[in-house]
Amino acid sequence: MYTVIPGPKLAGLSRDEQAKKINDDRKAANADILATMSSGERAKAEKQIELDETNYTEDYDRWRADLKAKMESALAGVATVTGGWTEYLERPEQADGIYARIFSDINQRYIVGYYPSNKSRDGKRRKIDFEVKGHPDYQIYGRRNYYR
Repeated sequence: MYTVIPGPKLAGLSRDEQAKKINDDRKAANADILATMSSGERAKAEKQIELDETNYTEDYDRWRADLKAKMESALAGVATVTGGWTEYLERPEQADGIYARIFSDINQRYIVGYYPSNKSRDGKRRKIDFEVKGHPDYQIYGRRNYYR
C-alpha cells in the first residue's frame, strides 16, 4: 500500500514546529485562494479570513498538528507493513512526480510464493527472510513475517 498524505509533512518535527507548519500551511492556502478571486470577491474573503484567524489559537494549531501527526504515523505504519511507502503531497504540482514513482515501483515488483517446511498450524508468527544472491545492493521490500 502506498500512502499519499496531503499537506505539510509533520513527522520528525517538534510539537511547536508542527503547529507553526500547520499555521503557515493554512495561511498559504488562504493566499492561494485569494489569488484566484476578483478584487470584489477578494475584499469580502479577506474580511472573512481575518475573522476566522481570530479563532485559530496556538493551542488549536497544536491540537490540529498533533492529530495530523498521529494520522501520518498510522498511515506510514500501514504502508511500511504492506511493503509500500509514504509520500507527502505538500503542493499540487508534486502529484505527477509522486504518482509516477508509485507506478514505477509497482512495475518493478515481483510476487514470490513458497511452501513452508513447517506445516503445523499453531497460530505462531513465522519470520521470512529474502535476499538476492550476488546482489547486496538490491533492496527488497515486503512482509517480514506471517502467522500460520
